[in-house]
Amino acid sequence: MCSEAKDIAILSNLIELKLSENPDIEVLTFVSITNEGYQEEKRTYKDLWENGQRIARALDDEKMNRGDAFAIVTLNHPEFVDAMVGSSIAGTVFVPIDPRTKGKKLTFMLTHSDCRGAIIGDYALEYLEEVLCDCPLLEWIWVVGSESQLPDFPLRTESISR
Repeated sequence: MCSEAKDIAILSNLIELKLSENPDIEVLTFVSITNEGYQEEKRTYKDLWENGQRIARALDDEKMNRGDAFAIVTLNHPEFVDAMVGSSIAGTVFVPIDPRTKGKKLTFMLTHSDCRGAIIGDYALEYLEEVLCDCPLLEWIWVVGSESQLPDFPLRTESISR
């Protein structure tokens, strides 16, 4: 019997395949210049898969179903790619939003894409707080900071002023 090959156009399938071939190869490098100087953060296929699995479980904990949408409102940081992989594993839809987006444009993007949640950089949280009352579908928010990974628990939208 032949097993059907997984579609590697699906991100999680591609990462899983590459994980089986060469798990420890560094495939992504993120560079930042901070007060401490030049810093790099790298991701291997193993890192991407493990972080993606963790995020997929967290999305499941948020009751996100296949096809449900959430926003990723961050700069080009490792957490952005981790969230993409986690979304692919979970079968959800991620909506990338430029973290400089605010006001009516942010409201439009969140509401018209039916986002139920958001992963957002702490540097963009104030923009989301300003429009939260106009985004009734938004149920959860995970805030990532310059020094943090995705939180172990979500910020409930009802705990932010509505």
